[in-house]
Amino acid sequence: DLHNVGQNAYVSYCSTDNLQTLTHQHKLLGYSLLEDTDKLGLQPPKHDTTTSKDVIFETSAYLDPEYLSNLINCRVSKVDSIDFNYQIPFRYVGSKCISDTTLETVASISEVLWIRAREQPTVMTTTAQWITQSNAQDLKPIWDLGVTGAGEVIALGDTGVDYSSCFFDDPQEGISFFPNTSNTHRKVVSYSQSDCECVENGASAEGLSAPFGDSTDQVNGHGTHAAGCISGIPLSVSVGDNYQGVGLAPASKLFIQDLEDLTLPTAVLRKVYPGHSLQSKYYKDALLVGAMIHSS
Repeated sequence: DLHNVGQNAYVSYCSTDNLQTLTHQHKLLGYSLLEDTDKLGLQPPKHDTTTSKDVIFETSAYLDPEYLSNLINCRVSKVDSIDFNYQIPFRYVGSKCISDTTLETVASISEVLWIRAREQPTVMTTTAQWITQSNAQDLKPIWDLGVTGAGEVIALGDTGVDYSSCFFDDPQEGISFFPNTSNTHRKVVSYSQSDCECVENGASAEGLSAPFGDSTDQVNGHGTHAAGCISGIPLSVSVGDNYQGVGLAPASKLFIQDLEDLTLPTAVLRKVYPGHSLQSKYYKDALLVGAMIHSS
């Protein structure tokens, strides 16, 4: 398995035979054995003793947060102990004042693959608006011509969408679930759960057939993020308001194809999956609701 650790770098457990195979990949610039000091990244996170900052630890497998905390805290001073919060699979956020010595100690734990400072999220859609239209700051000539996505339905196949978000919510009308559609909802024409047969290890998982989506999205979900970048706009905002969170086609509407069900029992079944029938089902459904543009 490859673990993306940022800056176009990956960590993997690899046999000698596979390592020889990697040397023939023309896109691979180089490789080396992972040393403890490498785990601190190309720009190691620095911490002073007066400020509490978060550090993200990426691991090779799921570890119970309490186990990981005990594993690390028994190796460092009590003053420098770390509180852990499980974020997403194989990724943990450690809080409190963390010295460079502690980071080096954490790096010596075999299960820890990578350590990096936790970046504070910022809204970048405003920048994307002018980059995609002119690459000149704040110039949006396409919007100035009135091309804002009006009249277009864009299909999105992803982890689902939190349609209660102010970027998609319509206080006058609820969501229509496919095959039902709505021409009057301000943002979502229809919300579909992907009809597919869930497969694990090559065999059908009995009782886990269609629909595959769960009609929602996880907290900080990728689908909601993607939908916002495409079409999101709060009800109280106009395209010309220069609102920082407005999507690139804010006057368009969405057909949501939910491809992830977080209630399923294994990670294999929970993966984002559009089903086997892309032409006869996945893209056909999008055409049926009038979506001529598809993002997956």
